[in-house]
Amino acid sequence: MKKQLLIILLLYALGGLSVNAQCTSSQGANSGSIFVNVSGFNTYPWSQPQNAQSSDNSYASVGLSPLGPYSNYLKATGFSFSIPTTASICGIEVNVERSFSGVIPVHDYEIKVVKNDTVTGFNYASTLSWDTTDLVVTYGSNSDLWGTTWTPAEINNSSFGAAVSASKGGPLSSTALVDQITIKVFYNNSTGIANNTGTNDAIRIFPNPATNHLTIDLPSTKEKVEVTIADLTGKVIYKTSAFAEQKIEVNTQDFAAGIYAVQIQSADFIATRKLVIEK
Repeated sequence: MKKQLLIILLLYALGGLSVNAQCTSSQGANSGSIFVNVSGFNTYPWSQPQNAQSSDNSYASVGLSPLGPYSNYLKATGFSFSIPTTASICGIEVNVERSFSGVIPVHDYEIKVVKNDTVTGFNYASTLSWDTTDLVVTYGSNSDLWGTTWTPAEINNSSFGAAVSASKGGPLSSTALVDQITIKVFYNNSTGIANNTGTNDAIRIFPNPATNHLTIDLPSTKEKVEVTIADLTGKVIYKTSAFAEQKIEVNTQDFAAGIYAVQIQSADFIATRKLVIEK
């Protein structure tokens, strides 16, 4: 059973993609109903993954030996959300109740979301050691999209969820224990970004993939619009602000090849776009 202490890790894309728009509604925290070990990620599998469904001191566990640094994914899906189809998603919190047994402390290796049954998004692993008694740690926030875009249908689908991988250092064995994984979703219940209508249709990013230059067409709004581009580690490599019906020209010549998250936000909306840079 968890301690009353709750550590909240407000990881805005590792300090990069914070947002100011207000979320008017939320659902959860819901518990998942489908828990599986994802084999192939590493050689150390989770035992009894379904035990992470409830906070009842029955644990999903993985033994970490001196020969291996981290575990497979413990993947949790089936969270039974019912977000309105007209809503725009503006934040996701993942709560993990966990502890460890042994001499060598256990740490997060990867904490990610699951979209369409695929582990994806920013890795919000913390550097904090797991405790020897149950502790709930919250990853993400009410304004954090984990480096990807979301529709209500994707959140409501049983293939939406979260994934946890644990690690340790040192010469001795330890066991990572997860008692429960829950998710809370924040949204604005109005036609908006998540539904590819209205303001969202007015946002254009081209060319995409880009090489040396990128143009961002902003939506028509009376509010100040902030544009942030971050890589998949959360490092912000470009940030600017502008106003209605204004094009932003971005020199991407010094961007490394790869995938980036472009976040466009104002007091009225939030939008995130995937950007590919090719060299």
